[in-house]
Amino acid sequence: YEDVILGARKASTIDITADVLEDMQACRKIALELCVSSKAATLSEIRQVLRDNADQLTTMDRAFQLELQYVNAAADDALQEAVQDRVLVVMPAAKSCKTYAQCLHELEQIKESEPGKLCNAAARAQLDTVIEVVANLQRGLSPQQSFGTSGFFEKIKIALPNFIHLSMEAP
Repeated sequence: YEDVILGARKASTIDITADVLEDMQACRKIALELCVSSKAATLSEIRQVLRDNADQLTTMDRAFQLELQYVNAAADDALQEAVQDRVLVVMPAAKSCKTYAQCLHELEQIKESEPGKLCNAAARAQLDTVIEVVANLQRGLSPQQSFGTSGFFEKIKIALPNFIHLSMEAP
C-alpha cells in the first residue's frame, strides 16, 4: 500500500546502513508474505492481517508499531486522496480537453488499478459516482446538481465543461 499511497514522496532523505535495516526489511518482507498468502485484496483486509500478526511482527521489529498505527489511523484517508488525485488528473481541463469515451476509459482503468481495488467503500463510491456522471453526460443526460458537495466533487464539476463534443456530420 505504501507505493500506491506515497509514490515518489517516499524517497529516503537520509542514508542508513544496511545492517541497521536488516530486521526492518525482514519484518516487512514477512508482513508482505502474510498479506499475499492471505489474498488480502483491500486495505481493510491488509489491516486485519497485520493486526492478527502484530505481536509476531513487532517482536521482529519494534518500529513496526509505527507502520501499524499508520495503517490503522491514516492509510484509508491517504489512499482515498491518492485515488482522488488520479481521478482529477484524468478529468478534462481547459488546456487538455478529452472526449467522454477517453475519460471513461481512463476512469475504468483507475477503478481496476491497485489503488482502486485497495481503497475503502467510500472512495470506490466516489469513483463510481464520477464514472456515472461522465457516462450520463456521454448519453446526453445532465448530472444532478447535488451529485456531491465535497471539495473533490467541486473540482469534478469544474472539469465537466471541458469535454470535447465530437460530431460525425459532414461540413
